[in-house]
This record gives sequence, structure tokens and C-alpha cells, in this order.
Amino acid sequence: MNVATLQKHDEATVEDAKAWVKAMGERGKWTKGAVKARMTALDALASVLGPENSRKANEVLANVDILHRDWARKNNADGATAATYGRSVRSTLGIYLEWLEDPAKAQAHFDAAQARPRKVKAKATEAETPELPLGPPPPPAVATTTAPKVDLRAYPLGEGRSVIFGLPEKFTTHDLAKLSCHLATYCEDFDPTRPNEGTVMAMARTEKSTA
Repeated sequence: MNVATLQKHDEATVEDAKAWVKAMGERGKWTKGAVKARMTALDALASVLGPENSRKANEVLANVDILHRDWARKNNADGATAATYGRSVRSTLGIYLEWLEDPAKAQAHFDAAQARPRKVKAKATEAETPELPLGPPPPPAVATTTAPKVDLRAYPLGEGRSVIFGLPEKFTTHDLAKLSCHLATYCEDFDPTRPNEGTVMAMARTEKSTA
């Protein structure tokens, strides 16, 4: 549509405003999304105009508040949506009527809208989702307990060898006999059928029987 053929200020109708919105979109004054939103709002409020109502743009602008409330009741819509439509129609018709009087003034609205920073909703995509490193699950938590009090000792065996062991606060000969049996099994030449090993075992049994 050639915007030069649009009506004069007092003669322009809502239909003329719709055609103008489309023309401004084609000229790059508004984005496609903005054009769609403004057209939707204009269609919504114009739908409640009856035969007795004027469809002139300036009169519709003057009755925006009434029209958006009528639309909300008719469609059982929430007030927030109706109010959004009302603000959109008020803005659209206001800029349109201003453009009819002086296109340069209307251009300032387009430039201001373009200069405002747009809010970009954070939308996680598959490519943006960080990959977690693969690996075995962490070990289960282990309950901590207080370590028993021991007295560390070292017994030299000669030839640079030694045995390091810890003694509890209470240590008896019976404990010694049991420990001797246990330690004997770590000897590389351990043989329970030999006399020495049998003596160790016998000592443990004797200590146990007299305990």
C-alpha cells in the first residue's frame, strides 16, 4: 500500500490504521513481531465496535479504555491481556495520527523503539548445556570414628629390619599369646608341625585356659 494515499487526520479510520501498520512493517519501521502484535490488538478492540460506534481512529483512541474492558467481558479474558491490548492500540493510533500530521515526528517513535535494549530470555539449548565429566560415582560417605589411643613402638630385628607396632593402654600376657600366634603366620618359614611353632600355639592355649 502506498502510504501517501492514506486519509487525513480527521477522516482516518481503524482500517486505515491497520493498512498503515502493515506498510510501516514493510518499510522496516517495526519488526514482524511488533506488526503482528499491533494488528492483533487493533482487531481485538475493533471487534467490539457496533454499528452506532464511530470507527474513526481519533475517536477509537479516545475510547480505548472502554473498548479494552468491553473486549475483556465479551471474551471472558483476563484483565492483563485486555490492558496490554489497550496500551498497544493507544500507542499505535497515537503514532499513526501523529504520522498523518508530521511523518518526521512519528519517525522519532520508531527510532526510540529501536534504541531500547530488548530483553532476551535465557533459553538453554542442547548445544549450550555443559557436559558433565564422565567417571565413577564418588565413594559413599564414611562415618568418622575416634581412633583408639595406642602407644607406637619399634622393635629392631637386626640387619636393618624392625617391627613397628602399637600397644593399647591395657595389654596382657594373654593378649601377647594371641598376638604371637597371629604374627607367626606372617613368617615366611612358618610350619605349624615344627616344634617352635607348636610351642607358640601351646603357649596361646595355656594362656587362654588360665585366663
